[in-house]
This record gives sequence, structure tokens and C-alpha cells, in this order.
Amino acid sequence: MSETLATVRLRSLAGLGRDALSSIFRGDRAPFLGMAAQHVRLARGRTLAFVGVTAFALSVWLRIAVVSAHPESLWSMIDLAVYFDAGRSLAHHQSELYSSGLGPAGLPYLYPPLTALVFFKLTGIDFDTVKVLSAGVSIGCLVVVAWAALGMLGLRAGAGRWGAAFAVAAVGLWLEPVHSNLNLGQVNMLVMALVVADLALSDRNRAKGVGVGLATAIKLTPALFIVYLLITRRVRAALVAAGTFVAVSGATWWVLPTASRAFWFHAIGATPFDIVDYAANQSFKGLFLRLSDNSESASKLPWLISCLLIVVVGMAAAALASNRGAELLAVCLIGVVALEVSPISWTCHWVWFVPLLVLAFHAARRSRHRWMPFWTGVGTIMALAWPMRVNDSGGSDPGQPLIPTGLIYYVPKLGHREEAWDPFQMILGNSYVIGGVIFVVAAMLFEVRRLPGYARTEDVGEASEAERELVTPG
Repeated sequence: MSETLATVRLRSLAGLGRDALSSIFRGDRAPFLGMAAQHVRLARGRTLAFVGVTAFALSVWLRIAVVSAHPESLWSMIDLAVYFDAGRSLAHHQSELYSSGLGPAGLPYLYPPLTALVFFKLTGIDFDTVKVLSAGVSIGCLVVVAWAALGMLGLRAGAGRWGAAFAVAAVGLWLEPVHSNLNLGQVNMLVMALVVADLALSDRNRAKGVGVGLATAIKLTPALFIVYLLITRRVRAALVAAGTFVAVSGATWWVLPTASRAFWFHAIGATPFDIVDYAANQSFKGLFLRLSDNSESASKLPWLISCLLIVVVGMAAAALASNRGAELLAVCLIGVVALEVSPISWTCHWVWFVPLLVLAFHAARRSRHRWMPFWTGVGTIMALAWPMRVNDSGGSDPGQPLIPTGLIYYVPKLGHREEAWDPFQMILGNSYVIGGVIFVVAAMLFEVRRLPGYARTEDVGEASEAERELVTPG
């Protein structure tokens, strides 16, 4: 008896799975060569450099003007105040680093002690100066990420690439996650810059992995990139990253034993917030809490299953992309997966929109699909911060200041208002999470279509369909 079409399809999918695993773990993989592989030269490089630098300067000037007009909303840097107070507290009470509220908002310090140790060295500087330093470092990291991302696409170092990097940074400065990162004084731009600049190095560079390891010591979520390096068979870089993390964390423990013990044995993984369902938490955990009326028990199983699925799919897609030399796509995939599975991923953590912006515009320029530029534009519009007057009820409010705000905040929020969202608000209020899933799934489908067995699967499916038409009575 002839096999049913469904059976043939299942066998074909199983074959594709075997092809994918074989390609990931045993297939040919050309080493990523970094600068040695950068052969694309942009035309009119000096003109592009002038335009890019000018656009960047105007963008920075506009941000300074907007912040100066609304310092109470855009220059408070409440997270930076937590880091600053954490550094000052080390001189007296290491044991209270993870047990007391810090900064004007009384927020908990959640990162490894390394960040507090860095800010301990800055306690001789007044907080206003630290604010300026923080903003300057974050904006500088924005340019570094754009430069490194363009290099991963094969662009040669030169005036043209610098111009493109500054142009990307000019737009990136107004992406909602970057805007929020600057408003809060977060460290996410630095963490991302360490990872992207590190992975942009040649696989033959013995220092590759140091940036990933250091980023992991600052904030644990980049540890997923160590797993990525292992899966893509760059064992030396993975060992360098792991060794850097252990060495830096060990040195911090030696300097701050009490604080380190408190973090690694008590505070790690803690989420001392009653607002994990808040709209700004764009992670799977936040999504399922909002869908389950903030029920921890009802949301736990779908959260764990979703995390497992996206890690498997995202890692596989990243490995397949890396094996064929699409390093920027692979790096963006791991960055998005880390955000999805982290219990808390505030919108300011989604600074991975910056390399995604580079990737999207590159794909739109080269794609043969006419809809690609359209969806790139839609994604960019959704990710930007627009001048709006929005209140916590999700509506326009003339009493609110006119400040750049992400469209994602145009929903009722705080006070567990998220549990009463209608379907449209549910989509808009979870748009980063949903967009991340779409990106990972689309990338996986794209990579699967490039597998050698995909053409055979299509042929088998067409043959089975033809066979079924022959045996079906007319």
C-alpha cells in the first residue's frame, strides 16, 4: 500500500532534522576571518563619511536638546544611581549589597559584584559627572556595535564604513531600547559592545572570547554566547570566554568575598519585583504572566516549554548561519534568544535592535522579495521612540510631557492593568517578544531551505502528491 502524504512528509522532516544536525556538528565550516574577509568597499566613502558624521552629530545634539528640556523624565538615571550607591556601599557594608534598596528609588542591586566594584572606583567623582560619563560611554558603544556589525557583513575598514556606522548610530540613538538605556543609565550598551566586538574578531585571533567572558562577568545572560561558540566548534574561543569569566569573577571574589558569597549563593536568579508582568518586561516570563492573570503557577509550564523550544531552534539556526559565514545573523539570533528566556528583559535590554537594524537594512537592500523593504520599515517604526504624551492608562494625555516614547508603551500598564488588555493591546504590548519569535522562526526556516536535503524533501512531497492524485477516483 502506498504511503500517505502525511507519512512521507514526516519522514522528510525527520530527514531534514538529521541533515541539520549533521551540518551543525559534522558539516564543513569555514573559519570566520574577521578583517581578512572584509572585501566590500562602499562607493563614495568620503561623502558617506561626511553625511554619516553630520547625521550623528545632529542626532546627538537633538538628544541633548530634548534631555535638557525634560531632565526630570530623561536625565534621572535611576539605575545608574543604584550602581553608584552600590559602589559606595562597599566601603562599609558588603553584606548589605543585595539586601537593601539603593538609589533614590530604593531599587535592589541584581548584577554580579563586578559592576559595584567598578563604581566603587568612581566614588571620588560626583554623580552628575558619572551621568555624563555613562551617557558618553553608551553612545560610544553604539558606534562600536554598528562598526563591528558592518564588518561582519564583509565591509572593509575605511571612510565609507565609518560613515555607515555613524549613520546607523544616528538612527540607533532613537531606538526605544537605546533611548531607555540612556534614560536609566543602564550598562546594556557596554555589555553588547563587548560581545559584538569580540565575535567580530577572526576565529584565529587568540584573544577571541575575552569580550564575551568579560560581558558574562558583568551580566550573566551573555553566557549563552559561550554555548554558541561551543556548538559552532570554536572550542578555543569558548574556553577563553569561560576562563575570562572565571578569572574575573574569582578576582572579584578575592576583593569582595562577602558580596560575592551573597550573590552566588543567595541573590543569583532572584526577581525581587512585584511587577514582572509589567509591559516593559519583554520576555517569555512577562508574556505568560500577562496571559495568565499574573499567576506564577499557571505561567510556569508554558514559560519553560517556550524557553526550551526557542533555545533549541535559535541555537540551531545560529549554528547553521555561522557555518555558512553569516556571523551577524547568528550573533543577533543568540542575542534575541537570551532576551526571550531571561526572566526579566526590560525594553532597555533590547539594545540588540542596533545590530538587527544593520542586518535588516542589509537584507532589504539585497533581498529579491519586494516586501522585505516594507517589513524592514515597519519594524524600524515600531522600534523607534516617538514624541508622545502617554499616561499609564495607555492613552494620550495633554498633562504629560511631550517626550520620546516607544509605541510599545501605548497600552495600559502598571498596577497589573496588563491583565485586562484586549487582543490588540496584547499584540502591541508584547511586540518585542512576538517580533523576536518571528525573527528566530523565520531565520530557522531560511536556514532549513538552504540544507541539501530540502530540495529532496520538496521532490518527495511533489511525487507523493502526484501519486495520490493518480489513485484518487476522479
